[in-house]
Amino acid sequence: MPSVTSPETARRIKGKIKECKKLVLLATNNALQSKWVPWELGVADAENSMKNIAILPVTDSQTSWIGSEYVGIYDRIEQASSGKPAVFEPGASSGILLEDWLRR
Repeated sequence: MPSVTSPETARRIKGKIKECKKLVLLATNNALQSKWVPWELGVADAENSMKNIAILPVTDSQTSWIGSEYVGIYDRIEQASSGKPAVFEPGASSGILLEDWLRR
């Protein structure tokens, strides 16, 4: 990617997102404050639907998403009781293993 962003940057990012079947958003505090991340998430949502998006929270405040409440409507990746990563629907306490979600 170029060091200076431009409309071409957006076109390239959008093209790569369209190529993906799944999108995992690494939700750090900085990512959630980015101008690009909400747009990228919206592109993925429109192209691949919500069922193919999961949020991997890596923040101090994983449940409140202050200023980024829209993140709370997507599935999230957390550690299951088995110790393996799993994908949980919003508000759910059980989910499916990440490896199975990725294959769907």
